[in-house]
Amino acid sequence: MIKALLIDDDDHSRDYLKALIGNHIPESTSLHIAGDALLGKELAEKHQPQLIFLDVEMPKYSGFDFLNMMEEKNFDVIFTTAFQKYAIRALRFSELDYLVKPIDSDDLRSAIDRYLQKKPEQRQRNQLYGNLLDSLRNPDLKESKLAITTAQ
Repeated sequence: MIKALLIDDDDHSRDYLKALIGNHIPESTSLHIAGDALLGKELAEKHQPQLIFLDVEMPKYSGFDFLNMMEEKNFDVIFTTAFQKYAIRALRFSELDYLVKPIDSDDLRSAIDRYLQKKPEQRQRNQLYGNLLDSLRNPDLKESKLAITTAQ
């Protein structure tokens, strides 16, 4: 199940994407909505979404500004924008996908499928990282854990 946040300054775009998610993404268990980056930051910190649908061009603070504001980035991002010119910059943020408005339901479904495929890999990486931190914090070598990846 997916906890999501939608950040977009345009009412029509928000309503359209909200309807697409409601009609085509049954895995979405909750969807919070923000009309600007500052409210988006507040909602992200409060609700801890797993996935954020993020517009790029917004008044005052852009989607990139939003990402830079976040101290902890424990979510994936699907950029949703009317401008193709930001695709390269979005890739530099290592984001999951980049959907150009008007968003097609098949493209949205493909992006969600990629997210769902990525989730188990991310969980495994988080477990390995947790083991590493535990081992580094524990001065007793007898209690240390060695994580070995067995997937090929």
